[in-house]
Amino acid sequence: MKRVPDRRDFFRITAAGALGGLFPSVAPAVSVPASAAMHLVQPEFFGLHMAWPVRAPYADNFPTVPVAAWRAILPETHWFSLEPRQGEWKFDKLDIAMRLMESRGVDVLLTLGETPTWASSNPSRKGSYVYGQSAAPRRLADWENYVRTVAQRYRGRIRHYELWNEPSVREVDGDGAYFTAGQLVEMGQAAYRIIKETDPQARLTTPAMVGGEKGVDRLDAYLAAGGDRYADIVSFHYYGLPEQIPQYHAALLKVMARHGLERLPVWNTEFGYLIADPTSPNTHPLSGGSFSRVLPEHEAAAWLARSLVIAASLGIERFFWLLWDGKNASLTTYVGRRINAAGVAYGTVAGWLTGRRIGPMRQTGNVVFCPLVEKGTTSGRLAWTRDYKTMRWTVPKSWKAAAIVLLDDLSQEISSTGDIELSASPMLIRSAT
Repeated sequence: MKRVPDRRDFFRITAAGALGGLFPSVAPAVSVPASAAMHLVQPEFFGLHMAWPVRAPYADNFPTVPVAAWRAILPETHWFSLEPRQGEWKFDKLDIAMRLMESRGVDVLLTLGETPTWASSNPSRKGSYVYGQSAAPRRLADWENYVRTVAQRYRGRIRHYELWNEPSVREVDGDGAYFTAGQLVEMGQAAYRIIKETDPQARLTTPAMVGGEKGVDRLDAYLAAGGDRYADIVSFHYYGLPEQIPQYHAALLKVMARHGLERLPVWNTEFGYLIADPTSPNTHPLSGGSFSRVLPEHEAAAWLARSLVIAASLGIERFFWLLWDGKNASLTTYVGRRINAAGVAYGTVAGWLTGRRIGPMRQTGNVVFCPLVEKGTTSGRLAWTRDYKTMRWTVPKSWKAAAIVLLDDLSQEISSTGDIELSASPMLIRSAT
C-alpha cells in the first residue's frame, strides 16, 4: 500500500450531501426484471492480504473467516527479497506460504516487483524497504530473468500474476513519476510472453492502478501505449467511500470499452480503511485520502459490508481486503489476533453472498437495497440507509420477509407489522421462501 496524494479526501464530506452525487446507479424502487444483471458471487471474490503466511508461527494464524484468494505483496515476496543480489535466489518464505495456501485451497495472486537496488534504474532513490525499489529495472533482461525464474518455480501452482502495484505514470503524474506508460508496457509484454510460455493456464493482470479518476487515467495511458494486448484481467484499487465504487467502476468500464477490453474481468486487488485497535493505540490518520480518519470497529464493519455488497453487485470479480493481520487496517487486533467487529462482518457477508447471485442496487426513499437470488428464487434482500442515519421502516409485504440477519450474524424474526430498524450497517432481510 502506498499513499497517493490524490486519493479523495472523502471523509471531509458530509455523508448525506455526498451520496446523492456519488451513487448515481441507485434508482427509484422497482421490481427487478429478469433481464437485469445478476452476478454470481464465487468464493474467490473474498480475497485477503495476509502477513501470517511468511511470518512464524505460520499455520497457527489462518483466518477464521472465509478466504479463497491471497494477494502476495509482502516485503518477503518482492523481487528485492527473492533476488537480493543478482543470481542469488531466496525462495524460503514464499515456498512456505505456497505450501500453506495449497493446503487450504487458497488461490494466490503474486504481485510482480519491486526492483532490487542492484537492478534499479534509480538505485539512489529511497524506497519503503530498499533503495530504488519503485523504479523500473535498468535492464529488461534482469526483469525477464526474474519473471521466468518465478514462473518456472511455481508453474501450475501460482495461477495469477499482477504486473506491478500502484505505479505512477509520467503521462499522467508528470516528470516525478517512476515509469512512462511505454516502460510499463515493455515490462508487461515481457512478463505476458514469459508467463504464457512457461504456464499457458496462468493469467496476468494489468498494473494495479490507484487514485480514483486519476487512477483510471493511468490505466488509460497504459492501455493506449499497447498494454491492452498483454492482460487477462484488469486490476484496480477503488479506495474511497463505498458509494464511490460505482463512480470509479463506471469510469473504468468506459476506458476498458474504448480499448476493446470490456469482456475482461475486473479485480479490486486492494481496499480498506484505518480501523481502531486498542492493542495498537498509535494508529493515527494520514493526511488526506482514504486514510484521513480512523474508524471505530463497528463503523468499519458497516463500511466494509457496504463496500463488499456494492462491489459484488457491480460484477467486480474479486475483492482483496487490506488486511487480515497487521497494524492500522486489520480485521484482527495486532496483539492477540482477536477478530474485531469488521472481521466478523467480513465473515457474515461472505456467508450471505457466496454461491448466490446478487442484483443491481435499488433505492426507495432513504433505503438502499439489492436482491439475492438462489436457485432462481429471490432468497432475500440486503438493505441499509442511504444517509447513514438510523430509521424505522416497514418491509414491503411483497418481499415475504421472515427474518433479518445483522452483521454479527445474529437473526431476529420480523414482527407481523414488518416494522424494522435500518441503519448504515447492511442487514439481510431473509424471505420466507
